[in-house]
Amino acid sequence: MNFRNEKHKTLFQSAAKGMNTSDKALMCQLYLLTADRKLWQISKPWIDKNRIPLQHIHLRASGEESYILLCCAKDLTLGTKHLSIDDLADTTVITPQMFEILCNAIAIRRFGLDAIQYQGKSGMTAVRAGRGK
Repeated sequence: MNFRNEKHKTLFQSAAKGMNTSDKALMCQLYLLTADRKLWQISKPWIDKNRIPLQHIHLRASGEESYILLCCAKDLTLGTKHLSIDDLADTTVITPQMFEILCNAIAIRRFGLDAIQYQGKSGMTAVRAGRGK
């Protein structure tokens, strides 16, 4: 799986221990919330083993990336519509690194953690859609 950095990987792996890793929505939320240190600190107290009540997480004086990650988590799991296709296409709104994280989250939400198979030579994550998942 492709992570933003080693801190993201460590936070995700630590938080996922003891959780239902086959719950696609939960893993998608956890992947996004652990991608930003400030967002994780705000979110962490709300997490209850296999449940993340996103509606209770409110950002206070956080950066754009925290906001984008939280909005994406809400959109992918609650059905809200904070981010548009235009936002995703606009490189002044979503950086290439952030776009890659959002794409990974979409793959996790749809196919689960097994969706991210390997990292190719270009550094981009390759996604394999498993049948019957």
